[in-house]
Amino acid sequence: MKTLKFMRNPLRSLGLFFVLMPFGSSFAQNQHHETTLDKIVETTFVVKDFDVWRPQFLKDSLMRKQYGIDTFITISKIGEPHYIMNVATVDDVANAKKAMNNHATHSMEAMREMSGVKNVYYQVVRFVPSPNGTKWMIMNHRVKDFDTWFAGFQKGKSIRDAAGLVDVLVARNIDDPNMVQVVNDITDMKKAKEFPHSKILKKRMKMAGVIGTPEVAYYETR
Repeated sequence: MKTLKFMRNPLRSLGLFFVLMPFGSSFAQNQHHETTLDKIVETTFVVKDFDVWRPQFLKDSLMRKQYGIDTFITISKIGEPHYIMNVATVDDVANAKKAMNNHATHSMEAMREMSGVKNVYYQVVRFVPSPNGTKWMIMNHRVKDFDTWFAGFQKGKSIRDAAGLVDVLVARNIDDPNMVQVVNDITDMKKAKEFPHSKILKKRMKMAGVIGTPEVAYYETR
C-alpha cells in the first residue's frame, strides 16, 4: 500500500504531541519533520484531570518513541472533555502492541490518571490534511467488501460537502480489515449531527455494503 505523507508546517508548531493540532493543519503535532501517515494506533481512555495527565504524558514521549510510536494528535469528545483519543504513528504494529500491552509506553504517573484504556490499530488508506479543522466527526462501521464500499464512498463526496463535512482520513482496522473508519472536518455542527440520520446517506451506505449501524462520535481540540 502506498504510504501517505504530509509535510508539516513549522509555523504551526504549537508543539506537544497531537494534543493541540487538529486532524487537518493540526493532524500533525511534530511540526519539525516530514510525517508519514501509514499505520496508526488510536488510544481512547478517560482521564481524571487532563491538566495533570497531559504534562506527564508529554514527558513520556521518549518511552513511546523507543518502540516506534510517535504522538500525532490528541482530541476529546465534544461534551465529554475527560474522554480522550490519542492518535500516534506506528513503525511496527507487532512491536507497538507488545509495548502497549506491557504498559511500557506510559509512566505510572500518567497511568494513574487514565482508565478504560483501549488501543485500536489502523492502516491509513487516504489522508487529506485540511488547514482549518478544529472539530471532527469520526465514523466507524463494518463493510462487506472494502473495495466496493470505497468506490461508493468516493461517489458520495457531494453529499458530505453539502453537510459541511471535509474528507480527512479513511482507514481500515488492521485486526479486522472490514471495519472502516472515516474522519471528516466539521464546518457546520448542526448539519454534521443531522448527517448520519439522513435518508440519502443510509441508502448509499446500504448500496455500498455497510453492515449494521455506524458508530459516530464528535471530537474537538483542547
